[in-house]
Amino acid sequence: MRFFLSISVLAVSVLAGCASPGSTSGVALDGTPGMCYRDSCCGQASALAFAPHRLRCEALAAEKTGLLREAEKGFSEVLRQTRTLPEENRRGAQEVFCLALIDAARVSDTLGDLGRAISYYADGVRECANTYGAASGEVARARIGLANMQIDTGRLVEASAGLQLLLEISRQHQNRGVRAAALDAMGRLEDRREEHSKARALFKQALDIQNQEFGERSIEAGYTMMHLGDNAMMLRGWVDARGWYMRALDVFELGIGKRNRYYVNTKTALAAAFLRDRRYDALPPLYEDLLVLSREVFGARSEEYAGTLNDAAAYQYMQKQYPAAFEKFKLAAEIRRQAMPGSMLLGWTDLNAAKTRLEFNHCGLARPMLIEAQDILTQQRQSSSPDPELAEYSAEFARVAKLCAARPEPISAPPAKPRLRTKKK
Repeated sequence: MRFFLSISVLAVSVLAGCASPGSTSGVALDGTPGMCYRDSCCGQASALAFAPHRLRCEALAAEKTGLLREAEKGFSEVLRQTRTLPEENRRGAQEVFCLALIDAARVSDTLGDLGRAISYYADGVRECANTYGAASGEVARARIGLANMQIDTGRLVEASAGLQLLLEISRQHQNRGVRAAALDAMGRLEDRREEHSKARALFKQALDIQNQEFGERSIEAGYTMMHLGDNAMMLRGWVDARGWYMRALDVFELGIGKRNRYYVNTKTALAAAFLRDRRYDALPPLYEDLLVLSREVFGARSEEYAGTLNDAAAYQYMQKQYPAAFEKFKLAAEIRRQAMPGSMLLGWTDLNAAKTRLEFNHCGLARPMLIEAQDILTQQRQSSSPDPELAEYSAEFARVAKLCAARPEPISAPPAKPRLRTKKK
């Protein structure tokens, strides 16, 4: 029996703080040098006077607290506004437009809309090159994001070409930080090709550069440590994977504490390593901690919290704690119904809940979830979804539907006729 575990890939680019070679930090609306529209300038009153920058900062805040649909709407509005600003605001609009394209792509990825994420990242490569230059950190972020989306959707030839170009740019401009990020993405590509030894070598190269450039306990290094853990998971090296995840956790806790997505996502992956190694004894305190942290960091109605509920329920299922697992799957589905309507993540949780329900009862309460899972399957097929898991999802739906058909809801007996009280003769 397969469960979809929420082993999250970190969505925040390691290039987020990179400066743009050859560019200024921005210009004011009237052309005065020095205005800044980057993430770090969301607290500057003068910059916030520019409405698109203010809206983008509000959308970033919504994203950080797990309000993904609100963030998506915010970034869409920023893109709309910056497309229509008059010429005197053009420079500021171009900068915010470039950054918002990358933001919108990142949120689309998190929401599972990979096609839209690819479109936004491709636009970001073009627009950021026009604004900041082809060798800028902004273009590198967009190229890395685009390559990772292409990897996730199986477009490996395109991803490889883009990463090779990025490696060449990093060599020409001697930008070792960009080179490390590209090598890290190349490692993910090779893992997708099932060339795990090649992937491991690329991750090690990336980690060596990050250790030299940023330090052995830098967030950049921690990011690649997590990918080394993922690589070990693919090789079924559970102990090795846990070693890398634990190192990454130490880096994140020391540098930025526990209450952040880096730490929570890595701890989620660590729990999955214990789960797949059947080291169940280690899991109760891990999931107890994760359920609190993910709720605090991302919010009670966030996709991330739903993913943690899904994984904790999968553990309880394996422990044959079926009623408790069902309740967690059901709550995760309720959250995903709002946070990610129509997504395959919602569909997987519906299937998880249905098959758990069937372990201890009939199909009655599971039937609406199966109907929703079927609707999602139909929508994904009609949209020609590039998600490589669609075939597996389809097979799992067919299997659970068959189980449901074998255990239908019992037909209620008609109510008995009331007995009339008769007098004794």
